[in-house]
Amino acid sequence: MLSADSKKSYVVVEIGNEWLKIAESRHAPRGRCITKVKYARLAEIKGPLEEAISKIFKEMKLEKHSIITFIPRHLTNVRILELPSTNPKEINDMVSLQVGKQTPYSKEEITSAHDIIDTGKEGYIKIMLVIARRNIVSERIETLEKSGLAVEKVALSSEGVLDWFSIGYSSSIKQYYSQAFAIMDIDSNYSDFMVIRKGKMVFSRNIFIGANNLTEDKIQWQDKL
Repeated sequence: MLSADSKKSYVVVEIGNEWLKIAESRHAPRGRCITKVKYARLAEIKGPLEEAISKIFKEMKLEKHSIITFIPRHLTNVRILELPSTNPKEINDMVSLQVGKQTPYSKEEITSAHDIIDTGKEGYIKIMLVIARRNIVSERIETLEKSGLAVEKVALSSEGVLDWFSIGYSSSIKQYYSQAFAIMDIDSNYSDFMVIRKGKMVFSRNIFIGANNLTEDKIQWQDKL
């Protein structure tokens, strides 16, 4: 889950293949809440994207600091791995070796992060490893910085869904803490199928079927989905 200060305000920006998504998250008495949302189809934006983003922030009166940018799930490689160690240094070393095995790109071309999601049998842990092309991340950060924004964190879009679920369904999570919850996040051209257990995302699979497909031929694409 995003390690964000629960009392701070954040603005989340996701630059996808088809849509620009912007949302403001503020602290509220009963937890965090979304106070402002803006969606824009990239193909309909005239002029440089950074200028469009800057204009949106000005019109919506959004703060330009504490920015979190999400990398769309379908642009990343996510793997669940079981490692034979609980020592942080050993885990980092093993993850470094695994990164090279899980992608055809060189280490200079990629960036990665991992999170411990469960403890397995004695002496083992399970981690979620996320790998992304470095240029995909750099391009988004550069665009936002040109818009005058200060990027505080880069995260996986699935993390945003996890945070939304954790906040909106906190009572259910507490009641059924050891049980698994399945979530399907359907975007325009792809879907992110996730399984959440004990407050952690323990499974994630990208499916190249989205809302656009379902509106074209609902029966055919529903069956495939």
